[in-house]
Order: sequence, then structure tokens, then C-alpha cells
Amino acid sequence: MNTDSTYQFFEFFSKIIPLTNIQIEECSKIITTKVYKKGDFLLKAGEVSEEMYFIVRGAVHSFYLRNGEEKSFRFQFENGMIYEQKQMGSNKESTEYIQAIEDCEVIVLLHEEVETLFDNSHQWERIGRLFLKEMLFLERERVEELLLDDATTRYRNLLEKNPIIFERVPQYMIASYLGIKPQSLSRIRKNEKLAKEMESK
Repeated sequence: MNTDSTYQFFEFFSKIIPLTNIQIEECSKIITTKVYKKGDFLLKAGEVSEEMYFIVRGAVHSFYLRNGEEKSFRFQFENGMIYEQKQMGSNKESTEYIQAIEDCEVIVLLHEEVETLFDNSHQWERIGRLFLKEMLFLERERVEELLLDDATTRYRNLLEKNPIIFERVPQYMIASYLGIKPQSLSRIRKNEKLAKEMESK
């Protein structure tokens, strides 16, 4: 296993709650490393999801297919976790796709082994609980934005909170994530640019 990758993984979680060498060793037994090429699928709809992914390098997105059209739901980059939240551990088929949009290296954890780790380690259980709480907050925030904000506001919020998305994600995926067509995204970006130019004069 890539030592640099595991160091990055444990450094990230140690910032949430400090981990002892014993706790690191316990988790080391259940993690593996995988490499995916751009365009590879980590998960497809119809598969049973058992794996959780920590992104060491690269970028991935999750999406649903509706009438053959991708509906992007989530992006993750270095030091992000991604997995199929709805059906994880239920032994039911996923309705979600997770795909690499850059060449990726990920650390993989099996859900069942993570649950056992949580049962045996209070520190890891606390990390899992805090991490889940944060993910649920972000999911709720995203749903509220789609329901309550107009497209321009959603664009501004995304640009402010996650500017890296505009550097590394294709525009059609960003548009899908915002719930609009690519042409609408182009128009919003043009209008925002013109507004800034007017303000600077």
C-alpha cells in the first residue's frame, strides 16, 4: 500500500479527533488502495454498494440518470469521502453512479468492516458520527438551495464555497449540479462578468 496515501488518510481524520498509534493500526488493517482512470466507474446503478472511498488525488462525481440525462449530485476532490449513502449496508441495488472525472487514487473501506471498527473503537465511532453529521448538513443545504434559491444565487454560492469546481469540472456537469442547462450557466457567467466590469468602472 502507498505509504504517502495512508499518511494523508490518517492525517485528515486525526484533525477531526486525535488518533493513537493503536487506533491507526486498527484501521490500517481494513483499508486498501485503488487507482481509477478518468471515466472509470467506482459504482454503477444496479450494483450493490459496499465500498466507501477516500480521495487521495483526483476528482469524482456522483449522478443519477433520468431519461438518459445525467443529473449531477455531488463532487469530491482530495481529502473528500464519497459513497452511496442511501443504500449503503442495505444489500439493495444502488440508484446512483459514482465516476472518476480525473485520474484518481482512492483509499477503499468496506462498509461492514467500518461498522466493526466503530463497534470496537470509541474514537473511530466519534469520527464517523461527526463526519456523518457534516455530510447530512451539506446534503440538507444542497436540497434547500435547489428548492429555495434561483439559479444565479446557486451559482454565486457554489463559486464562493467551492471555486475549485470551476477549475476542474466540465461546465455541463456544473450546470447539471446547479439544476440548469449549460446555455443558462454560460449566460449567468457572462452576466456576472459584465456586472463586475460595470462595478469596477
